[in-house]
Amino acid sequence: QNVNAKIQDSVTIALYGPNNPRRPIIDDKYAEKVDFEKVKAVYQSRFGDAGDFEFFIVGDVDKETLKPLLEKYIASIPTGNTKEEWTDKSVKQIRNNIDKDIYLKMEDPKSQIRIGYTADYDYNLRNLYIARTLSGILQLRVTETAREDEGGAYSPRGSARLTQKPKGSASINISFDTNPDLAEKLVKLMQAEIKKIADGDIKKEDLEKTLTNFSKSRKENKEKNNYDFSLLQNYVREGYNMNDPKNFEDIISSITAKDVQKFTKKVLKKGESYEIIVKPL
Repeated sequence: QNVNAKIQDSVTIALYGPNNPRRPIIDDKYAEKVDFEKVKAVYQSRFGDAGDFEFFIVGDVDKETLKPLLEKYIASIPTGNTKEEWTDKSVKQIRNNIDKDIYLKMEDPKSQIRIGYTADYDYNLRNLYIARTLSGILQLRVTETAREDEGGAYSPRGSARLTQKPKGSASINISFDTNPDLAEKLVKLMQAEIKKIADGDIKKEDLEKTLTNFSKSRKENKEKNNYDFSLLQNYVREGYNMNDPKNFEDIISSITAKDVQKFTKKVLKKGESYEIIVKPL
């Protein structure tokens, strides 16, 4: 009965259809189908053979202390040397372009806006950081326009991502709650902000602030175990050294407004899109 759960279910149906097996609605009917023996079988299948498991260990521990623990608890695990390959199980929207209003009963009336664009895009480190740069710029623009200028958006979020698997894919998303009376106006404003970026209207201070934040966060993260974990993981799985300047500093210092514009323009032009407005009945 939670209104946010109802919104999420309604959005899922709008994007992927009412009976998509890979985007199910978690309701009573779904719960009734859950079978303990099947859950147990899935678990045993996933953890029954550690032949292709990878173990990354980071922390304040010396090699000689760690070695006997690895021998006892990890090296001793029996395996059948299984090597699995993942399969692409991703789900596409029911249509390339979705424009839908959803009406729900609410005790406290509000509207929720969700705008998104997705397109195939080559994955590499430079494109990854261009996407993250757009994400930072878009968050600044969304906050300024929807909350500060119009005063009608609650927790506005603007983001851009580039994912590697199952294939190179870029996405741009905006979402926020708002007063129902302002919903249509704010949707147009947000779409206009994205189009401005695609047309090259990018504030110099937004670009500089975003890139400076990357460098600042990088310096802070290097003091944490999570950074060393990512360093190991990327070196083993992706074959590159995060600490090499060519894989971060050189890229960040070379990103331009033109790069961000090109990325945005291609995603808007080449992929899927959706505009969903949830409104009170």
